[in-house]
Amino acid sequence: MIIHTVKSGETVQSIAEQYSVPASRIISDNFIEDADRLAIGQTLIILFPKVTYTVRQGDTLAGIAELFGTDVMTLWQNNPLLDGGSDIVPGQVLNILYVERKMGRVVTSGFAYPETEEAVLRRTLPYLTRLSIFTYGISSKGDLIPANDDRLITLAKEYGTQPVMVLSSRTEDGTFNSENFKRILDDEKQSIRYINSILQTAKSKGYDGVEADFEYLGSDYEDKYTDFINDLRSALDNEKIFLIVDLPPKNSDDQAGSLYAGVDYSALGEAADNVFLMTYEWGYRYSEPMAVSPENKVREVVEYAVDGIDPQKILLGIPNYGYVWQIPYVEGETRAVSVSNVEATNLAVEFGAEIKFDELAASPNFTFSVSENDAPSNYEVWFEDARTVKGALDMIADYGLLGFGVWNIRRYFPQLWAVVNSTYEIIK
Repeated sequence: MIIHTVKSGETVQSIAEQYSVPASRIISDNFIEDADRLAIGQTLIILFPKVTYTVRQGDTLAGIAELFGTDVMTLWQNNPLLDGGSDIVPGQVLNILYVERKMGRVVTSGFAYPETEEAVLRRTLPYLTRLSIFTYGISSKGDLIPANDDRLITLAKEYGTQPVMVLSSRTEDGTFNSENFKRILDDEKQSIRYINSILQTAKSKGYDGVEADFEYLGSDYEDKYTDFINDLRSALDNEKIFLIVDLPPKNSDDQAGSLYAGVDYSALGEAADNVFLMTYEWGYRYSEPMAVSPENKVREVVEYAVDGIDPQKILLGIPNYGYVWQIPYVEGETRAVSVSNVEATNLAVEFGAEIKFDELAASPNFTFSVSENDAPSNYEVWFEDARTVKGALDMIADYGLLGFGVWNIRRYFPQLWAVVNSTYEIIK
């Protein structure tokens, strides 16, 4: 695999000739909507299949897998345009094997909302070890608020993916407030009842794992939260259900801020089976324009994490989105709009913007202008591309991490999964 950065004057055809690959392959591998238009600075993944097969009349996907001594899951991973399905037509060319030697094996996970489109799920699930279903909440009485999760659990199991039950502080009205959970931590009987409810729900629904995503607890609840996680893991262990704890992106023991207070990395890392580092949202809806997941900042978090947690327990967070800010930025007024990484690239193409790359943050960005009410409005965009994905995956190897998790998978990002598939074997 090669990550190519488009230069001035280049076309899909000229790039194809440079690498001696069909232009149609570059278009399909990158899900390019308009092959006649590229943005300067746009990344394209160039894949080199070692073995391909042209479908014949009467072939089935399972039969082709058997012919080449592989499995249908691998065919899905190597051919995302199959959409995780079995429909094939004569003349269709399938990628059987790629040239690359993979760096190792990783656990992959992705967060999904109950309303995530089925087509996106089916295309993505072949790449996932785990599917984290967001989210079960807590009522004011300390009861579990259920998620509409049956469809996602069924689909996950269809693709050999472990469904994970996400717990959070979502309330009855759909907002997030830690007070209901704090009341549980303050009351031993409430805590036992809540843990039993989690255990029974996880068992009855067929969950393989549970994921605790509780934020903004405060320093007064540091020990109580660790004790709760220890108790929850003990209960789940009896049923062979694993426990993940989500951690905000700390880089020191005494990091200031309400998000970080009360989170003991070492203690929670010891208590849980795995931890998930929420290494994103430096650039967010209310911030000034900047990278969502700047590599230099992420590396600081990882270095702090591995100092107190077994690296083979750690999942690195990877964002699957970018933001568009109107500029100039006005603190307290400017609100960024979230876009998919594909949408961000398409914006650059549409407005003829040149995509630049911030080397420190390892993040693509660009600006563009539109005329609104006879006056120009200016915008700045930061997002993720194949280069940022490769940087995150290299970090996993650098520190010997277990794998990564994607927040979130409701929008399909072809370059993400192509780079993952070229770099690592996915544990299923």
